[in-house]
Amino acid sequence: MRKGEPLTDVRLLHTYPLPPGTVATPVRIADPDTAHLISPGSTISLLAAWEGQQAQLVADNVTVITIPKADTDHGALLVVATTPPQAAQLAAAQAGGRLSLTISNNNQ
Repeated sequence: MRKGEPLTDVRLLHTYPLPPGTVATPVRIADPDTAHLISPGSTISLLAAWEGQQAQLVADNVTVITIPKADTDHGALLVVATTPPQAAQLAAAQAGGRLSLTISNNNQ
């Protein structure tokens, strides 16, 4: 928290409420340092890349629910709010690909 920064519940919470009609979907992104750029409430898009192929958008404009602390170098675990079809696409993408993310400009 910086001097003069507005104090909000989103700034203090370690989790963000799950929006109605969504499911909590754990995903592991390839670069653990990327998790430091986002926080609960951030809006991100998730991309998957497979060996020798161009990255493809898997889930667009999903909300980060929480970022569990992890003691591993095998990427960063995020929990995001998705629709059930997005959750299925992410599960399939993680089975054989590596996930990365983009950050939307409408973050809280």
